Amino acid sequence: MADPVVHITSGVPDSGTGNITTLGQTLTDGANITIGATTDAAVTAGATGSLSAKFRSISRDVASRAQLHNTGTSSGSIIAPLTLTAGTDLASLANGSAVTLTGGGAAGVSSQTNTGSGQTGLVYFQTVTAGFTPTAGGNISIWWLFSPDGGATYETTPATPSTTVPALPRPPDCIIPLDVAALGTSAVKVSNPCRLPFGTFKVLVQNNSGAAFGAGNYTLKLVAFAENN
Repeated sequence: MADPVVHITSGVPDSGTGNITTLGQTLTDGANITIGATTDAAVTAGATGSLSAKFRSISRDVASRAQLHNTGTSSGSIIAPLTLTAGTDLASLANGSAVTLTGGGAAGVSSQTNTGSGQTGLVYFQTVTAGFTPTAGGNISIWWLFSPDGGATYETTPATPSTTVPALPRPPDCIIPLDVAALGTSAVKVSNPCRLPFGTFKVLVQNNSGAAFGAGNYTLKLVAFAENN
């Protein structure tokens, strides 16, 4: 049977065959399509549901996600500074020599708990009670010493690092460049942005400044931050 053909003018059938009984009927929201209604509730992950219910689930889940790595222990995205040095860790460190720091976490052993799970950070070097004068191209090189077993063992370092032997046979995780100028007390130098460690780690520092550090104290602080979604 062929479909009826009806001509309509201004909403009124005026020719053709067939019956129209619902002209002008108002359909309830979502009743005329299968996509869904505005009252559809968000579904749980993996559950069946209308398209509008799934969109509602996506918007809920995106809005509920916090920062990617920040554990929420900080104020906003900036994690409180972590002092990596303790006591006289860097005092009188000869040019080319390296030392494993004893600050940060307990006895120099740190983890993501200490860095607030931030994934990027800056390291600040500050002279406290003694200065020195770097030479051209001088810098302070920093490595995160990773532990494969949660803190029992760490990456192996050369027995005697020097101006020609890096403290680890891989690029530093962080570098603090130094200009050719005397660093007095309370001078501050900052690193390039660097990726922060994960798991259990210690901090290894090599003096590549071209001069020995003074006999006073020096401080290294890590300021970490987490990116928002």
